[in-house]
Amino acid sequence: TLEETAFFLQLTVKTDKPIVLTGAMRPATAISADGPMNIWQSVQVAADKSATGRGVLVVMNGQINGVETVTKVNVNALEAFQSPGRGPMGIMIDEKICWNESGACTLPTHSGSVSVKNLTQLPNVKIIYGYVGGDDGLFVKAALQNGARGLVYAACGNGSMPEKLTGLLKETVASGVPVVIATRCGGGIVVLSEEMTAVNGFIPAGPLNPQKAKILLQLALTKTSDVTEIQQLFASFL
Repeated sequence: TLEETAFFLQLTVKTDKPIVLTGAMRPATAISADGPMNIWQSVQVAADKSATGRGVLVVMNGQINGVETVTKVNVNALEAFQSPGRGPMGIMIDEKICWNESGACTLPTHSGSVSVKNLTQLPNVKIIYGYVGGDDGLFVKAALQNGARGLVYAACGNGSMPEKLTGLLKETVASGVPVVIATRCGGGIVVLSEEMTAVNGFIPAGPLNPQKAKILLQLALTKTSDVTEIQQLFASFL
């Protein structure tokens, strides 16, 4: 997807040059197609010196969003891609760029932080979705049986999960498979207790949603499987 591709590029491409991704919510045959304007404004951003050093950007519907916060929040609306809780880095008024210095404007610190040179594929990491009745661990066991090297658990709220599943995931970590705890909620920052991190060995996803946490864990596993090191990497996004 667009947000996952953008996040992957942010972590793996080391450059100050603007990398801008865009898309469209309406087909080119629609009466009010949004694609042409999105392309036009994306080119304007990519060519502007003020975009230098701001990392990978997503430009759609007159908004400029940073990759660490942008996500798709609506399946139909033109303003489908937004940065919940942070707001856009800037907006476009025709071809004019207006940077929002009070919004999500911090310059990226993880640009090109992971090298993928000589990699042909990323480690197998699965996302497990939390839901009522999912405490049997069926999908966790299936993922492990199919060679998963890491798991991301999309928990209810701030890392909440059934006691039975907590035990299974703790055993998973003990077996050498890192487990990142994200949230299925649309916003907020996952912060786990000391017992969850130090004792159980879980890795809080912080502000990253499950799909971005998956990408970061995949890239981390190309370098290390040490839980403490991966915890520190995720903590750097806070």
